[in-house]
Amino acid sequence: MNMIDILTSGHSFSEEETPLKLKYMLFNLLLLSNIGFAFILFIIRIVQGEMLQMVMNGSYLLFGGITILLTRKDKAYFDTIVSVVILISYLFATAIFYYLFNEMAGVSWYIMLVIVAVIFKGRTAALNLFLLSVITVVWIALVHHHIPLGTVLTGLIPFLSSLFIIIVFDMFQESMRRLIEKQKEKYIQLSRRDALINIPNRAYFLEHFSQILEPIRNGEDAPGVALLFIDVDRFKSINDRFGHPVGDTVLMEVGKRLKSRLRRNDMVARYGGDEFAVIVSEVYSHLALRRMLDRLMTDMNRPFVVGDWRVDVSLSIGVVMIPQDGTDEVELLKEADQAMYAAKKERGNSYRFYQDIVEDQTSEHRGGHWAAWRAS
Repeated sequence: MNMIDILTSGHSFSEEETPLKLKYMLFNLLLLSNIGFAFILFIIRIVQGEMLQMVMNGSYLLFGGITILLTRKDKAYFDTIVSVVILISYLFATAIFYYLFNEMAGVSWYIMLVIVAVIFKGRTAALNLFLLSVITVVWIALVHHHIPLGTVLTGLIPFLSSLFIIIVFDMFQESMRRLIEKQKEKYIQLSRRDALINIPNRAYFLEHFSQILEPIRNGEDAPGVALLFIDVDRFKSINDRFGHPVGDTVLMEVGKRLKSRLRRNDMVARYGGDEFAVIVSEVYSHLALRRMLDRLMTDMNRPFVVGDWRVDVSLSIGVVMIPQDGTDEVELLKEADQAMYAAKKERGNSYRFYQDIVEDQTSEHRGGHWAAWRAS
């Protein structure tokens, strides 16, 4: 077992549990340090023959060992274990301060507890423990050790440093939390974007598409949706003739022109290679959708100027209507792909609705049956 396994108590952590993993490692590091220090004191007290202090250090060693075993149990109990450790450590500190009155040792232990509390339990718990520790020190010093009030107040000065630590560390933790959340959000956004065109990628598109379909599958009253599957015609010849840098620029410009024709609630994504997928929301009629597609085709008829080159680009688009053509995302993508290839057979620069393809196939099938009946 390596050091990482010891500090994480042998647990495995997912990416979402990284903050818990760091807390486990810090907690175990503090615990092992205290156990090591208590063990050294335990040996010294044996040599010195100081029985009461030996019992106290031995008790803390036993308590530390039990705590290490408990941290290896279910991770769900970590917060409870920390609370118990803080409580029992407070009782140890009080016992040492009460029976073996030592200003530096006692106050230092209370300060350490306050620091542990702010790290693992937050500002409110640490402030409560801070107040409780101050009250305890004052009570023991004045009532049981009859120390002058001025001396007690002087001895409490170190507590001001722990209060400062509470405030500063909590501010630091909050700042780090915001930074981590910001970085996490940035990472999520980057993982959802296509690196070349800076539009949603295939993975995010499929996730969003599934979310769009969910209320429709549940029978909720929602406007129609259209799925467009788009392929750049003869894109390989563009790469072969002008080079891949020009081809990449063409893809970026196609993405921009697609976005310019879409509304805020619509979505265009790079599905892969020279293919794009588009979700058009709130489709109330075929006519309105056809007008949008016609305008899109007109946009694409304008040549793309890339450096010294003028590149002509056309698109083949397959169109699927939801829920008319179904609600299963896998089937819808297949249907959109079939409609796109039907558009390609028309030498590109066109769009085909999947419903039209089905009707054409049905008409051909009926025509074949009629011809066979006439011939019989």
